[in-house]
Amino acid sequence: MPSLHSQAGAFSPGLRSASGWLLLGCLVFVPFAYGTTSWWAEKFLADILFAAFGLWALSQVLGKYILRFDLVDFSLLYLLLAGWWMAINSHSLYDANFRTFFYLTEIAPAAPGSINQLASLCGMERMTGLFCAFLIARSLGSEPLWRHRILITSGVTGLLTAICGIALKIDSLHLVPLVWSPAMRWETNFAFFHYHGNAGSYLNLIWPLTLGLSARAFLIREAFPGKWFWLGSASLIFIGIQVNFSKAAIVIAILLLTLFAFAWVRQTSAKSKKNALAGLAGFLLFSLVATAVLARFSHDPIAWQRWENASNYIKPSIVYRLEVQRLSLQMARDAGWWGFGPETFQAAFAHYQDIAGRPPGTFDEAHEDYLQTVIEWGAGGTMAWAWIALGGLWKMGRRVLAERRQTASPAFWTWYALLLALLGVFIHAGFDFPLEIDSIRLYILVFLALGWSDEAVTPQNVAPLG
Repeated sequence: MPSLHSQAGAFSPGLRSASGWLLLGCLVFVPFAYGTTSWWAEKFLADILFAAFGLWALSQVLGKYILRFDLVDFSLLYLLLAGWWMAINSHSLYDANFRTFFYLTEIAPAAPGSINQLASLCGMERMTGLFCAFLIARSLGSEPLWRHRILITSGVTGLLTAICGIALKIDSLHLVPLVWSPAMRWETNFAFFHYHGNAGSYLNLIWPLTLGLSARAFLIREAFPGKWFWLGSASLIFIGIQVNFSKAAIVIAILLLTLFAFAWVRQTSAKSKKNALAGLAGFLLFSLVATAVLARFSHDPIAWQRWENASNYIKPSIVYRLEVQRLSLQMARDAGWWGFGPETFQAAFAHYQDIAGRPPGTFDEAHEDYLQTVIEWGAGGTMAWAWIALGGLWKMGRRVLAERRQTASPAFWTWYALLLALLGVFIHAGFDFPLEIDSIRLYILVFLALGWSDEAVTPQNVAPLG
C-alpha cells in the first residue's frame, strides 16, 4: 500500500500545472481589464496570483522540490521586507483632493516610513502578487513546454489586443461606446488601454515574440498555417503600434524591427540572404500600406489629426516632461537609501511642487520610471530592482550567444525575441511610465523570470535558414 506521503506527492504535478494555468489566465486577463489600471482589476489580479502561488508552494512541499536561493531571491526578499516595513511604519497619509498630509503615530518614529500609508499598503499588496508570479514563472520556465505556453499565450493575447485597437480606430463611432463610457473616453484610448503610451509599450513587449515564434516555426518546418499565423500576427501588431500613435512606441518598434532584421540576415545562410531581405522588405511594405489604408477609412479623425500635426505635439510634450523630471531629479537626490515609500510619487511630487511653484497640474507618475524608482524605493530598492532586471537580461544574453554558436536554432529566436521585447519596454521607461502599470509589470516580471529560470542551454542541431 502506498504511503500517505507518496499519495500526497502524486498531487504535486497537478497543483504545479494548476498554478501555471492560473498564471496564463492572468496574462490573458490583464490587457482586457482596461490595462489593469482600475482598483478592482489590480485587486483581482493580486488575489488570483496569491491563489496561484499557494498552489505552486503546496506542489513544492508535496513534491519535495529542492529550493535553491540565489541573489535574485535575496533581491525579492529585500524589496518585500523594505516595502512592507515602509508601508506599515508610515509617517503620514496623503489626501490628494486637498493636497494635505495627515500625520500618523508610527511603530518606530526614528525609523524610515512611507509618506502615504494607504498608497504604500495597496501598492505592496499588488507588488507581492507580482513577485508571486515571478517565482511561479521562474519555476515553470525551466520546462520548455511551459515556456512555450507562456510565449504562445502572450502572443495570442497581444494579437487580440491589437485587433481590438485597430477595430476601434476603424469604426470608432459605433464600437468605442461599447467599450468606453463617456467619462473614460479619451483621445489617447487604444483597445482597452486608457493611455496610448502604455498600449504601445505593451504591444512592443509582444510583437518581437510573434516574430520569434514565426522564425521558430520556419526553422522546425511547422505546418503551413503555423508559419503564416505568427508572421501575420507580427504584422497586425506592428500595424496596431502605428495606428496607436504613441510616438515613442513607434520609434522603438522600428528599432526592434531593425535589430531583428540584422539578426535574421546574420543567421541566414549566404545563398538565402536576398530572400531574407526581400521577406523583411515585404513585411515592412505590407505594414505601411495597411496603415495608410486604415488612415483612409478610419472614423477616428482625432488620431489622424495628431499624425498630421505631430510636430505641434512633440515639442510641448518634451518641454513639459523635462520640467517634471527636473523636479523629480531633486526628489531622487533627497530619497536616500529607503526612498519615500512604494507608490508615493504623487504625494512626494505634490510637496515639492508646492515649494517650487511649478510645474502646473497633478502628476501621478514621473514619466521617467528610473527616477520614480529611486524616489519611491531609494538607493537600496533601486539596486535590488536593477539586479532583477539586468541579471535577467544578462542571462538571456548568454543564452542568445550560446545558441548563436550552434547556428540558427529555434531556441536562439526564443531568447532573442524575449531580449528584444524587454529591451523595448526598458527604453520606453526612460521617458514614460510603463513600469508603473500592473498589466505591463506582470509581463515584464514573467519574461525576466524565464531568463532567471534554471534550465541549462542545450545545443540545437538545426541547419541555418535556407
